[in-house]
Amino acid sequence: VRGEVRKRCEDFVKTEADCPRMTIIAEPAKETVRAPQPVPNEQRIREYFSEVEKGMKAGNGVFDRKNMPQETLSLGKIPDEYLNAFGIDPAKAELSIGVGSRKTGLSHWKENHSDQMTEAAAMDMLKKTLWTSGNRTVYAMAKRKDGTLSKLLIIDNPVENLFLVMVEGDNGFEFVSLSGADEDYRKRNWKLKEIIREIEKE
Repeated sequence: VRGEVRKRCEDFVKTEADCPRMTIIAEPAKETVRAPQPVPNEQRIREYFSEVEKGMKAGNGVFDRKNMPQETLSLGKIPDEYLNAFGIDPAKAELSIGVGSRKTGLSHWKENHSDQMTEAAAMDMLKKTLWTSGNRTVYAMAKRKDGTLSKLLIIDNPVENLFLVMVEGDNGFEFVSLSGADEDYRKRNWKLKEIIREIEKE
């Protein structure tokens, strides 16, 4: 049922000129217990973010691609709880992170939240969003110039005021950014207007 609702929303955004974007929100089920979940391949993920941190130090805080990890890293599968919130195909459960572009990955993260690109901060925030049950889930759709949709999946921890933003690709999701967010940020950016505007320019 949730998947059908999501698809209908996507079709509406695609076909209605007066609705080029839409955000839908799924609160956790009442019986969902907020609880930490196991971290897949935690050692490798920690090593990856340590490499990122060292790369930033090597560039004196300047983002230089040659100092960043060159491979794309899997952060494991997005928990079923967050996929099921919108009936997303389990075959798209994989979440990856890489250098990315101005709109995704480490490049976007550096441009917008460079103070949080440390191993300790990254792991702490991921554990409280991706690897914690009971968070709010958000799905944002925006129509590109070519008529296709960009689809963002957001895990929002309102208790810790943290957002994890991911963009849907052909075979899974790609990390966009991870950041702290107070109530003022929510009021100004809940619909992720800046990201969506960039999407619509593509």
